[in-house]
Amino acid sequence: MKPDSSNIKNLYMHLTNFSLNKNSDNYVSPEEEFYKDGSTASKRLLTQVYKSLAAKGKDVRYLKRQISQVTALTIIAIEPYLKNAYHCFISSDNQNSKCFQILGLDILVDESLNAWLMEVNANPSLNVYVDKELPNGDIEQTLCELDKYVKSMLIADTFKLADSVDPGK
Repeated sequence: MKPDSSNIKNLYMHLTNFSLNKNSDNYVSPEEEFYKDGSTASKRLLTQVYKSLAAKGKDVRYLKRQISQVTALTIIAIEPYLKNAYHCFISSDNQNSKCFQILGLDILVDESLNAWLMEVNANPSLNVYVDKELPNGDIEQTLCELDKYVKSMLIADTFKLADSVDPGK
């Protein structure tokens, strides 16, 4: 829904930050079977979003190219920062050292399927729990299976990638 005078004051409607959106009255929690097609949850797998867009006749290949381009250009733009950070954390006398940083890119997609970089998170959340307030005011942490799946795959892929880099070659 586009911003207009009737919804501009809705604090959650125009935000993309999950830590805030999860408190919205309209938030739909991902069900245990988050991987099934047709999910209407507020938080879904990207593959489900792609399928939903394709079902509406949208050019998903175009969107994927847009996201790839934004990602590549972002990495190129921040490469000097990453190189500097590497030299700050890794001793120059250690020739076989390895390090990596997981970055989070928040990308907004407009109605024309153009991808726009909103922000780069140098320390993206790897939390897999959601806080729920109980009727007595206590906070209960419950495991979010969707986050567990996505973030464990991210960590596994990251370690595979880091292991495949041989600084001695």
